[in-house]
Amino acid sequence: MLVFQPDPQTGGFNPDMQIALQNKQARTVWQIQADSHSNTLMVTATRPIQLPDDRSLELWLIPKSGGAPVSLGLMPTRMDNKYVLTAEVTLTDAAAFAVSLEPMGGSPTGAPTGPVLYVQEVGAS
Repeated sequence: MLVFQPDPQTGGFNPDMQIALQNKQARTVWQIQADSHSNTLMVTATRPIQLPDDRSLELWLIPKSGGAPVSLGLMPTRMDNKYVLTAEVTLTDAAAFAVSLEPMGGSPTGAPTGPVLYVQEVGAS
């Protein structure tokens, strides 16, 4: 599993995708910028997220092919944290991005095990 790492250096990062993951009140919780040429994501928490101590939030890429979701790592929960991740999958293959509630440290199986709390289709943000 990949975990988002704080990284203030974003040189060469040219986002061509914008994804806003919103709560039920249509307020953005995370802003995701993606550079599909380098398969790099920058995720920013736009509001604090309260979780039980034994839980994490995990970001998933839902492929256009309909295949199994691919973990992209754990989500930041502190407001204004920015995390940069280089994905091991091609971002242009994404039909959607989703966030699930998982045990601390993420899914133990490599697939979502908890409820999916947020979903955003690519091109629909």
